This record gives sequence, C-alpha cells and structure tokens, in this order.
Amino acid sequence: MPARGDSDLGLFSISAHAAMVDLPAFAAAAAPDAGTGERNFLPFIPHAAEHGTVVTVAATEDIEAVGVNTPEELARVAAHLMSR
Repeated sequence: MPARGDSDLGLFSISAHAAMVDLPAFAAAAAPDAGTGERNFLPFIPHAAEHGTVVTVAATEDIEAVGVNTPEELARVAAHLMSR
C-alpha cells in the first residue's frame, strides 16, 4: 500500500445479498491459504465491484489506518480514543 492514500482500514459493510449469496459463492471457489487455512476477504472486493457498487470512505487522520495487531498498536489507538 502507498504511504498515503487508499488502505485497508478493516471496516467493511456489505449488503445482505452480498453476505448471503455473493460472499459464500466466492469463498467456495477461493482456495484457502496454505499456511493458515484462512480465506482472505480482500480479493472479494474486486469481485464485488464487478457485480455491484463498491464505495470507499477516506480516512481523515493517520491514526484511523493503524491496524490493531500488537499490544503497542492497541495502546496507541486506545490513547488516541481516550484523548477525544
């Protein structure tokens, strides 16, 4: 991902049809990751765009794009939220 610009912020909202029909069909055809056994959600986005409308929301502050995957990231985001 670029240092600034579009990013995976981790918040997704999909229609009922996409959740109940499109996503299960896509997942059935997608091979799981060899290491984790997981299916990545992000490849579903271009697939969804081929079948409907995908809308993105721009982050207004860098803190909005911080992933919470470590205790340090959690502390950083928590401190930001507590300061608001």
